[in-house]
Amino acid sequence: MPDGFGPLRALGERQLQIQFTLSNMYDTQAMGLLGLNAALAAAAVAGDKLLGHLWWLTLIGLLASSVIAGSALFVRVEEVGLDLTTNVGLAEEASRDEMNQAIVAALSEAVDDNDEQLASKSDRVWVALLFLMATVFGAIIGVLAF
Repeated sequence: MPDGFGPLRALGERQLQIQFTLSNMYDTQAMGLLGLNAALAAAAVAGDKLLGHLWWLTLIGLLASSVIAGSALFVRVEEVGLDLTTNVGLAEEASRDEMNQAIVAALSEAVDDNDEQLASKSDRVWVALLFLMATVFGAIIGVLAF
């Protein structure tokens, strides 16, 4: 079967592109949460009388959310597949199908490696969002009870 790995190679390349797009999306969400946390912290400090004598608890929740969101920014998705410099010799000796097979294997490994980092990034963004929501709801309950 000539060039039987060509479609698999295209699929692997596309999956890798999707992973990098998702990584950028999670980074954008984390930065958005950081900005929102900063704005809400400023509002909490300005509205300390409205929030009652435990207004500073709001800052702790926002800080926790910010730390978790910030940690998501340090999770890197960077596996890109076959190392070109070490495989130049292979390309000269291998047939097109053999080369595509090697590329597919490397892409598959990269996609699998990146899955863990993407899951970690996604989980951190969701946990930061949950901390933010719990803090906001806690502040609302505090205002209504005060």
